[in-house]
Amino acid sequence: LTVCIGEGLKFKIRNAALSSDSEKVVVDWGDGTTEEYYSNLIGVEHNYPKEGVYLIRFSDALRQIGVGYNSADSEYTSIFAPMVLGFFSNATRLAMLHTYAFCNCVNLQDFDVSAAPVMTISTSALKNCSSLEGALRFPFVITIHGGETSMPFMGCGKVTELHFGEANEEIITTLPVWEAS
Repeated sequence: LTVCIGEGLKFKIRNAALSSDSEKVVVDWGDGTTEEYYSNLIGVEHNYPKEGVYLIRFSDALRQIGVGYNSADSEYTSIFAPMVLGFFSNATRLAMLHTYAFCNCVNLQDFDVSAAPVMTISTSALKNCSSLEGALRFPFVITIHGGETSMPFMGCGKVTELHFGEANEEIITTLPVWEAS
């Protein structure tokens, strides 16, 4: 997770859930600080020593992670989601893009989970990622969730292509959420 830390000098993870076969997750905050967490990360905050761009790394223990949110008065929407510049994962346990995972990450430019076994894209997962552009690849996704105002890619006008695994393409393109998008 690449973030740009500004004058507030802090970043907060809205939620990250441990996989059922993991007892802890190790977070390398990118500033020389590493911490171990033995439960789900809910509102975990880290203070940085100075402004700058940092690469936050997580051990392969999470089944889902979220930094965005959909409420206009939430600090995740107004402060933390816009700090996100990129997300890459090759984690073997990352199974889903949870509801609002990267919602309102308006500065998210690089996103790649093609090497992770993400099978589900939930409601508003990448909603309003207006800086995200080009093709996105989801080779393992078998289901997508969303509604009229909560489509996973709503507000991602620069995303030009969505690629799914050949074996799953027919399943996905016949889902009601796909037809409504």
